[in-house]
Amino acid sequence: MGLSRAARVSAAACALMLAGTIAACGSDEPAEPQAPGDERLMDKTWHAIGIYTSPDAPSTIPEEATDAPTIVFGRDAAVGSTGCARFRADLSFSANNQKAYPEDADTLAINAIEYDERAEGCEGEVAWAHSRLTQLLTADHEFGITIDSNNQLVLTLRDGRVDSPAIRYASF
Repeated sequence: MGLSRAARVSAAACALMLAGTIAACGSDEPAEPQAPGDERLMDKTWHAIGIYTSPDAPSTIPEEATDAPTIVFGRDAAVGSTGCARFRADLSFSANNQKAYPEDADTLAINAIEYDERAEGCEGEVAWAHSRLTQLLTADHEFGITIDSNNQLVLTLRDGRVDSPAIRYASF
């Protein structure tokens, strides 16, 4: 029987803290300053845990969802799944309105995106997530990038609204 998503997130957070504590032991050299959390955008798989489209709409992807949406970022592209369809996106990254490497970026823009055909049997929570993600992850959309101290990635649609839609991801 597999662990729930919350249990996997907690275990990953504990493992990261333990690794940091062990690494600090036995060294006479001062530790380099570490940002809270991992803060790496690339080289990991991000699992969607929340899709926020409006303040009064459901937002959490249930832990029992079998095909949770994912995304993996590269230098100028991303691949992933909505839970019902795989996708590939061409991206550009910027910081302070200047072109930037992904690790330095505060904004990502989707230049183009292609979705595979929606899988048969896509229903329930996964169909809900697929519908929301295909509305948000479209060409010409820009997102603010935030990685918080819990190692969660939040992509917030740059649409000028106070309650802008956002997607929350966690890596395990």
